[in-house]
Amino acid sequence: MKPKAKKFKKAKVGDESGGPLSKNYQKPLQGGKSGKGKKRPSDSNDDSWEQAVKKARGAPDGESDGSALSVKGDNSGHFKDGKKKPFKAIKSAADFIKKFNSKGDKTGEKGEEDENEKAKLENMTVKQRKELRKKKKNNYDTCKQAKAIWEQLRVKSLAKDKKKVLSEELFQLVQGKAKEMIFTHDMSRVVQCLMKYGSMHHRNKLFEELRNCIVDIMKSKYAKFFVKKLLKYGTKAQRDYVFRSIYGKVSKLVRHKEAAEVVEYALHDFANAAQRAAVIEEFYGTNLYSVQNTRISNR
Repeated sequence: MKPKAKKFKKAKVGDESGGPLSKNYQKPLQGGKSGKGKKRPSDSNDDSWEQAVKKARGAPDGESDGSALSVKGDNSGHFKDGKKKPFKAIKSAADFIKKFNSKGDKTGEKGEEDENEKAKLENMTVKQRKELRKKKKNNYDTCKQAKAIWEQLRVKSLAKDKKKVLSEELFQLVQGKAKEMIFTHDMSRVVQCLMKYGSMHHRNKLFEELRNCIVDIMKSKYAKFFVKKLLKYGTKAQRDYVFRSIYGKVSKLVRHKEAAEVVEYALHDFANAAQRAAVIEEFYGTNLYSVQNTRISNR
């Protein structure tokens, strides 16, 4: 019989009692299992390593590291010496207050005038304040004279000769200023009255002045009645121009509170078959409208 081989015990890493390591144990290489990689700094260089990390991170908010250089991209909101940076909004507000105070010092007389005006307004009645606000607007005197003539011109029992004279006076006041007056609640009625009682010359001049803003006038709460008067008392060419100006915009105008009323009035009372068809075709989409647009607009 062959002799049995002796069994050798495995080498232990260390004794349970904390004794020395066995002879067969080898220390692992630095840098991991494979032994590759960077070496960890020695114990003697620990202080320098911590200082380098601290310098790279920068000092915490509200503290100063004492170094002259600052870390790039530091948005801590502090200066190098540790003082807080002021917010931009606060800085701009402070600059505005300084500028306002400096103006107040220079213009002390204006401040006294404003106080005197306030005192006068407090002693006025509501009607007087309203009159004062109107005086500050443009064309106040012209509007006042025009409304006085309008009060006489709109009387139905007035003689024709008198109406001609008053309409001529009113036209001289309104001419060249109709675009400013048409959108106001009081002067829009004056322009409408001139369109109704004025001569053909007056109507043509008003149309030429306001033709470029017909669509805007249709959307106005007060001026839309001028387009109605234009359709009723204007010439055939002027009515055709109104229809041409709404082509391509019908879908938007019918959804507008004020303009929808004018479009309905124009279609119901003044549109011919071709114009009515051209307007209705826009509700069927852009393809059909684009085909028919050239044929209808040339009529």
